Amino acid sequence: MASILIIDDNGADVDLMREALREIDVKIEVFSVENAVQGFAFLSKQSGFAQMPTPDVVLLDINMPVINGLQALRLIRETADWKRIPVIVWSSSSRREDQIEALRLGAVEYVVKPADWDGQVAFAHHLSQVIAEPKSTSGTA
Repeated sequence: MASILIIDDNGADVDLMREALREIDVKIEVFSVENAVQGFAFLSKQSGFAQMPTPDVVLLDINMPVINGLQALRLIRETADWKRIPVIVWSSSSRREDQIEALRLGAVEYVVKPADWDGQVAFAHHLSQVIAEPKSTSGTA
């Protein structure tokens, strides 16, 4: 089964994404952690995450405590085992500078979190298509 890892400290946003994916009835297993440190543990299969799958996509928030999403993205792209995992930055920030920096650091996409339910469902559809696409082997080196 396809899977997604959501790294976001806002539980309400994570719950909305879970609901939107249920709404469109796709078979995607959703895992979530509250911060980048937990995200790194999940990806490296440490600290209780040993049996977790490598996600097909990471959905990464920017505005998080300790290690923000842009710092996390940099570390994900610098780690050989993780650099080919598509990362979509999913943030409430619509700052152009954040978008440019996220794409420069290797995000496959930058999405401003939808403000309403219809937008959330539309993004869930898009996310399911991204996960269904064949993975490129070219990736960022």
